[in-house]
Amino acid sequence: MCGFAFYGAKGDVKPGNIYKIVYHSAGEVKSFYRLFGDSAALATEFVNFELLPRNDMAFLEATTEQVVNRVSDVLAFKTLMIRLRRGKRANGWRGEFLGVDYKYKDSDFLTFKYMFESNLSFWLDFMDARYLWSTIDTYADYGPLESRFAALAVSNYMYAERFLQTQKCIFDFVEKREENKIYRPQLRYWGGMKTNQLAEDDAIDIFITRNVELYKHAPVIGAVFFELIKRSAKESDSPLGFNAAHSKYFNDGIDYFVRSVFPRNAGVA
Repeated sequence: MCGFAFYGAKGDVKPGNIYKIVYHSAGEVKSFYRLFGDSAALATEFVNFELLPRNDMAFLEATTEQVVNRVSDVLAFKTLMIRLRRGKRANGWRGEFLGVDYKYKDSDFLTFKYMFESNLSFWLDFMDARYLWSTIDTYADYGPLESRFAALAVSNYMYAERFLQTQKCIFDFVEKREENKIYRPQLRYWGGMKTNQLAEDDAIDIFITRNVELYKHAPVIGAVFFELIKRSAKESDSPLGFNAAHSKYFNDGIDYFVRSVFPRNAGVA
């Protein structure tokens, strides 16, 4: 995404803020949101921004309004995310989250939620997968119960990806010779379960269709999930992308969902 920079010096326009642009042309009026400034540089700043040291709870003392007014929109959003995370699980351990019951957590989440949902299409383009996941985890920690369950499902998907990716710490994988690859039938693994059949399998259709059906009740969470699905499907070392790379049937199925189903169910204004 390339932001914008026209006429910024003539008004109180600051880098890192998100502005509503109203476009008038031949009687047609369109409105959309854009980031002011160098998008690539601001994305790097967003990723590198931290509130250190992590055990310092003094960062929770400012009001929500002070946080929002002190820094740019993108850094305010991340500041709220960090504050909410510390509020939930700053002192937690196995089996129980023990955070800090700070005064502004409710207003922090309401503002965080508003900033995300009112600029949803922007954030889906601006943030990498790691921070889309962190956003989802914030909903899982603070949202209403229905949203928490929906966010948990997305978070579980991302944790499954992370657990599988950890194999790289131990193994170097060598691809089989073409004549030794198994496209059918399914192979068994633990618990009586079976692998996908790469030649043709309804697993991809069931997996995504069930999510499409249920995320109609949580469209914002669904929009993030669909974005993560699109991204992971393009990565050959992602479980989903690996299946798509080695199965025309899966690849065609994912392409259909991305082109024809997700746009109707993404919840993006």
